[in-house]
Amino acid sequence: MALGFSFLFSGVVFGLSAGLSPGPLLTLVISETLKHDVKEGIKVSIAPILTDLPIVMFTILVLSILVLSRLSNMLTLLGLVSLLGSAFLIYLGYEGISFKGVDIDVEQAKPQSIRKGVIANFLNPAPYLFWFTSSF
Repeated sequence: MALGFSFLFSGVVFGLSAGLSPGPLLTLVISETLKHDVKEGIKVSIAPILTDLPIVMFTILVLSILVLSRLSNMLTLLGLVSLLGSAFLIYLGYEGISFKGVDIDVEQAKPQSIRKGVIANFLNPAPYLFWFTSSF
């Protein structure tokens, strides 16, 4: 019984430290909240619910293929995801610092917060690293 609580405590501590550490998704949540409103920030924060299941399924598929073939390609895959993620973060950074003037008609602008959050989470290497390492 004590061993179960030990694992539960470890999971809670690791989960909280991973969830509260600043990263690209938290930055996007803050950015969308400040640009639009709290509702858009909440939409971005829902992105892991939408993206983690496909990432887990992808991880299981890739791990199955890698175990059956070669394990050396995993670094290349994670490197590719990291490069795509960094390109998307550069785009978001440019979008955040570029000034296009004052938009009077705010109702016309569509923030697309969920889309941004899903893309940021898919291109973030952290969920892949977590699910790859926890699958063993």
